[in-house]
Amino acid sequence: MSSFRASALAELRRSLGAQGLLAAPSPPPGRPTGFAALDAAVGGWPAPGLVELSGPPGSGRLGLLLPLLARCTRAGQVVAVVDVLERFYPPGLPELDGSRVLLLRPGAERALWAAEQLAASGAVPVAVLLDPLPVGRAGYRLLRAAEQGGGLVAVLGEKSEQGLPASVRVEALGSEPGLLRARVLRAPGARQPGRGLALPIG
Repeated sequence: MSSFRASALAELRRSLGAQGLLAAPSPPPGRPTGFAALDAAVGGWPAPGLVELSGPPGSGRLGLLLPLLARCTRAGQVVAVVDVLERFYPPGLPELDGSRVLLLRPGAERALWAAEQLAASGAVPVAVLLDPLPVGRAGYRLLRAAEQGGGLVAVLGEKSEQGLPASVRVEALGSEPGLLRARVLRAPGARQPGRGLALPIG
């Protein structure tokens, strides 16, 4: 880049900044999970990125993501849930602002495509793919879509799918009053993969 062009760009940035028109700097890559122990173990949810939360229904897998979804909806952002088995019931989650939840039920064959389009659009900070068919190598499309849109894609299934290119994998182990139990299967720089966590809730 020529020195003239560099100085012109610097002057433009100064001028826009002085008028309050310069975009705010991008947030750090990891978004807080809402659980201090989980943040310490995985470094927050990647943004952009792809995560996998596994465990049978009722294990607390959605509870792992609930603080982020609640924070987004209460801040006026829309989050998307692609619900393959039609089990997701927003009114049963008072933490969420239900008017900010985009719920799609496109059927098992179109669910992956729907999640990919939502993630790539950049219109939602979080897209949840709930109980899909095995994703396989198509997980790379989800990851690229998350990177393109700058958000998080969370795949929630009953079992961990090893072929999914998720940078963070957490298994929900069940919940009890005031506590959610989980195990980190994979995370960048994780020193003790497989270590169990007790996460306070409520």
